[in-house]
Amino acid sequence: MMQGAPVLGTPRVRDFAGHATFVVKAVTRLGPQLPKAIRDSLGPVYLLLKERGLPIPGHNVVSYSLFLPDGSIPIESGVLTPDPMLGGGSVAPSALPAGRVAVLSHIGPYHEMSRTYDAIDAWCRANGHEPSGPAWEEYDDWSDDPANLRTDVYRLLR
Repeated sequence: MMQGAPVLGTPRVRDFAGHATFVVKAVTRLGPQLPKAIRDSLGPVYLLLKERGLPIPGHNVVSYSLFLPDGSIPIESGVLTPDPMLGGGSVAPSALPAGRVAVLSHIGPYHEMSRTYDAIDAWCRANGHEPSGPAWEEYDDWSDDPANLRTDVYRLLR
């Protein structure tokens, strides 16, 4: 049996209508730099919402573009919003793309999330689906116990 965070079930394929986001864009690398880049990006989003007297409109989200030739990866870190919002400073409106997606839930520490991506990729290969374009993570409400953290991982499909 595999050790580490559980992967919940098998991926679900569904049509995703797209979703507005409020983000900071950054370029980083996988590994220890990634959590810092995400935290550093979320700070300005929360600060701008606070300055405008607005509540956090939705769950945190991080979108990953395709890797660049040097091995770095562009990310967008922020929050889901019901509608596009006017940006400010480094914070900008953006959107998760519409299309067919494979979705799989990860329960547990964030640093073990690669298992969930591996499970989605293996499932796609075994079931004739081809990942395409960005992937993104929607983070459920915070828990101080890493074993209880839930993240839904989305892969856009061709």
